Amino acid sequence: MLPALTELELCLPRDADMAKISKCLNPLRNLRKFTLRILFTVTYIAVNRVLSNIGNFSTIIARNPNLTHLVLRSTTNNAPCDLSSLLRGVPADKPLMLEHITIDGYCRNLDALLPHIQSLSSIDIQFMHFAMDPFYTTLERAGVFPSTITADALELDLFMYLDRHPGIVRLSIGHYGNYATLYRDNCLPRILRRHSGTLQHLTVRTHMLRTSEGEMALLACKQLRELVLTRKFERPHLLIMDCSYDSVDNEIRILPVVARLNRSLTVVIRSPSISAFRDCIEYCKVSNNPLVCDLAGRIVYERLEPQGL
Repeated sequence: MLPALTELELCLPRDADMAKISKCLNPLRNLRKFTLRILFTVTYIAVNRVLSNIGNFSTIIARNPNLTHLVLRSTTNNAPCDLSSLLRGVPADKPLMLEHITIDGYCRNLDALLPHIQSLSSIDIQFMHFAMDPFYTTLERAGVFPSTITADALELDLFMYLDRHPGIVRLSIGHYGNYATLYRDNCLPRILRRHSGTLQHLTVRTHMLRTSEGEMALLACKQLRELVLTRKFERPHLLIMDCSYDSVDNEIRILPVVARLNRSLTVVIRSPSISAFRDCIEYCKVSNNPLVCDLAGRIVYERLEPQGL
């Protein structure tokens, strides 16, 4: 059965016997997607030992030359993934043809990816503010511009990369990061205007569009087919997921703008609570604007799970 496996996901504590696990997986030869998630443990382990431990999975990557999707995630900087170690077994003259990668700022030696991402179409980057390497700069210099980009925060480095990107089709910006400077400089509206001719799917926090500049930039996105508006409890240090108390002022401000876009556009309200979705539907139904009324039939709800924060 193992030789026929095309997708493998491993979720392991950082003190797992990865050498033994890797050896058990030696028969794998046809993987298309490999996911490795390293979980935090309270047991103290030296970082160098963890790096060596994770490096055992280099044999899996080397023996599966048809890999197209690589997902590497860690929950702590005490369990980093060294990409040069993980990719060391791949022949230099036969690099991987990766179409998607998921990495985080705990990964090291990110430039080791470059030979393997020349066909990249999608990237998911998390916690890049912890990164030791200027990854976005590395991507730009290598001419790697995937059409789908997911990031947990609109950091300055990402903004500069997007500002030079030739054409984004799908863009998703998450909850983290310090947006104060980027808001002041209207960075998101600038990105939306730049990619207005290609952008089809956009995921953002609702309040990121609440300025007049954001509204005008959104109106320019004539190709947009899906807009995902995400909400989150405004005090993330509290372990409370219910934000039903929160008003929908931001959504109500942006919905009339969205209603002026393509009538095939779908709006997704992604929230821990369904109350915001219901309030948006009610607002649209009682509106005197026929375009806003029509939008009521194109708003859907998606629950924001805790891991989505």
